[in-house]
Amino acid sequence: MIQQLKSVSREGAGTLRITAIYSVGTYTLNTYLSEFLREHPEVKVAIEYQKSNRIQDDILRRRTDLAIMAYPCRRPGLEVHPLQTEEMVLVCPPGHPFAGKDCLTLRDLAGEDFIAFERTTPTRVALDKLLRGARIAVRAKMELDNIEAIKGAVHAGAGVSIVPEPTVRAEVSSGALRALRFSDVEITRPLGVLVKKGRKVGPLIGLFLKHLERVRGLP
Repeated sequence: MIQQLKSVSREGAGTLRITAIYSVGTYTLNTYLSEFLREHPEVKVAIEYQKSNRIQDDILRRRTDLAIMAYPCRRPGLEVHPLQTEEMVLVCPPGHPFAGKDCLTLRDLAGEDFIAFERTTPTRVALDKLLRGARIAVRAKMELDNIEAIKGAVHAGAGVSIVPEPTVRAEVSSGALRALRFSDVEITRPLGVLVKKGRKVGPLIGLFLKHLERVRGLP
C-alpha cells in the first residue's frame, strides 16, 4: 500500500520513497514527516508498508530509498542509523483483572492468554527471548501480522499483549484499552533507519537524513 503524503509543487522536486513496518509507518514516522514536509513543501513522499523480512531486501535491491524498522540488524550492504527507542507496554481490555492494577511484574503474565505478533517478526523474537529468560510461559492464543489486528483482538477480550506504547495512546486515552508498565523490567524496542551502503546519497535522502539528525540526533 502506498500512501501519497504530499503533491509535487515544484517541477523536479522528486519523490522520497520510504519503506517501514506498519506500526512505525502509521504512528512514529508521521511525527518526523509532518515537520519535514512543512519545511519542504515541494517534496513528495511515498510510504510503503512491508514486513520486516522484506524491508532489508527492498533496500539492497533499491526498491526504496530508505527504510525504518524495529530491531534493525547489521547486514552486509546496509548502513544502520539508530533512530529512537520505543517503550513497550502491556495492554488489556478495561474488564480484565489487570486493568485495576497500577503496574505488573513479568511473573503476572504466567499462564495468561496472549495475543502475539507473528513468530518471525523481530519484536516477537525479542519478547519470546525475554519471557524464556524469565522462565515465564504464556498461552499464545493468536498470532497476528499487524498492530491494528492485535489491538482489536485485545479489545475483544481474546487476551493481553505487549505492544509499542505510541500505538495505543488513542485507545488508552478513550478508555478502550488499559496500558500497564512492568515494575521489574523496562521493555523497549529500538528503531533504526536503513540505507544502502556505498550508495550515492541523493538530495532527497540526504535532506531527510539531515532532518532526522537535527530532530533526533541521528548519527
